[in-house]
Amino acid sequence: MTRGETSKIDPKPFARAALSIDLEDFYHANYPRYNYRKLIGSPSRLIEPTEKMLDVFDQFDHKVTFFVLGEVARQFPWLIKKISACGHEIATHGENHFLITELGEDKTIQGLRRAVGHLEDLTGEKVYGYRAPNFSASPGKTPWLFEELVNLGLRYDSSRFPAKAYYGGEPRMQKTPFVINLRNGEELWEIPVSCSGPAGFRLVWSGGFYWRVLPLSFIVKKAEKLIDKGNPVILYLHPKDIDSENPSLPIGRISNWIHQVGTGKGYEKLERMASQMRMKRIIDLIPENRHDKKQEKREYETTTAMV
Repeated sequence: MTRGETSKIDPKPFARAALSIDLEDFYHANYPRYNYRKLIGSPSRLIEPTEKMLDVFDQFDHKVTFFVLGEVARQFPWLIKKISACGHEIATHGENHFLITELGEDKTIQGLRRAVGHLEDLTGEKVYGYRAPNFSASPGKTPWLFEELVNLGLRYDSSRFPAKAYYGGEPRMQKTPFVINLRNGEELWEIPVSCSGPAGFRLVWSGGFYWRVLPLSFIVKKAEKLIDKGNPVILYLHPKDIDSENPSLPIGRISNWIHQVGTGKGYEKLERMASQMRMKRIIDLIPENRHDKKQEKREYETTTAMV
């Protein structure tokens, strides 16, 4: 855990799992020498798998979180309204799918403000959560981000990856939700996606590629272990993860395998998971009273330092 980060988790509100959906199209991806903007205008593969997800959630009475990309909200405003009307949480995935470490502070903040404002105008509901594209946020590389989220009225971030990743990751950060104490005295919840294993050797079994290739029995078992310890389970998926017609990308054979493997059986896997686990929105996991007077206030550091 880094300086300025404290655990303030009452396990009781975290008795169930939260499922989050990164609402983006098949081409919204980050690979070396790949620019997804070249595929904008291609036939979308977003609507069909998203509506299948909504049907599954309705069938099993789940309310989940959708991290909506600004570009998607502008292309399909009716879909965002439909998702919100179903009772799901609308959070933001930023304006576009470029890594925020590459976009830089000014462009990221401008896009984030635009995306949040548009989502709130569409739904009439406050946006409380953010996830950076490809989990590309960290205290060391994007220290300016977290205060901006609070300034926008957000209550939590889910952008930090608690394991090694192609574009970084933080294999020694705390694996379960915690509070970041900011220099301005405000607080922001950090909600990492779930993983298992010791620092440096963690497996993020809870979503995306990992969810597609691992057996559901393994995922459910790992989730049950976390819940038995009083911790929440944070799962994450994309519409393409359950799309049997997920198109290939101009990214090479190995990268395309990563992009497509398991998608043909994803819908059936989601149905089975929805029948075995009770899933809710991320915002429903956050205690109403975020301020614990007994916890020491520490200045938030802009570099990762173990305490």
